[in-house]
Amino acid sequence: MAKKKTKLNTILIAEPATNPPTGLTITRDGGRFTFAWKIGDKDYDVGQSLRYRINNGPWSGVIHLGVKATSYSLQPGGAPGNITRVDFQVLGKRKEYTTGKGNNQVKNIPKASAPASCTWIATPPSVPTLTYSKNSDGDNARNSLASYFKTEEEMVAFIHDNLDVAFLKAIEKFSDYTY
Repeated sequence: MAKKKTKLNTILIAEPATNPPTGLTITRDGGRFTFAWKIGDKDYDVGQSLRYRINNGPWSGVIHLGVKATSYSLQPGGAPGNITRVDFQVLGKRKEYTTGKGNNQVKNIPKASAPASCTWIATPPSVPTLTYSKNSDGDNARNSLASYFKTEEEMVAFIHDNLDVAFLKAIEKFSDYTY
């Protein structure tokens, strides 16, 4: 009986890099920080990993995320006012896939993506200002304007009679003194 010859197919193996996540953002709500990103490749079916650090301290341990995750929230311990900087890095990895057919088939075993990074830096709050003037008629009415933001887009100006009267009466007590 004759032996049947079998034809061996050569399978090439490639190690393409997975594309890193994109569109990274950090938002803050009080003491809670939310990291968000977009998946930068077809999939991250092997998984994603994230790490972060607070105030240039040591990096956290690696946090393994689900394959579809696009955000992660944390609330670090300590007073939120002491946090001046937050960094995070996230990376993903695709599952194996093949391209081509027959003898031209290539088995792709992707490497994890390079980490994508994002940094949040606290900006000091604006110094409040107060403008005060007597009414031009000379009566007991006053005009005041308080602003709490430096930029025009952020400027919040308000006149509130009840608060202004109470505040200005307190100022008036001190303004009557002569030095």
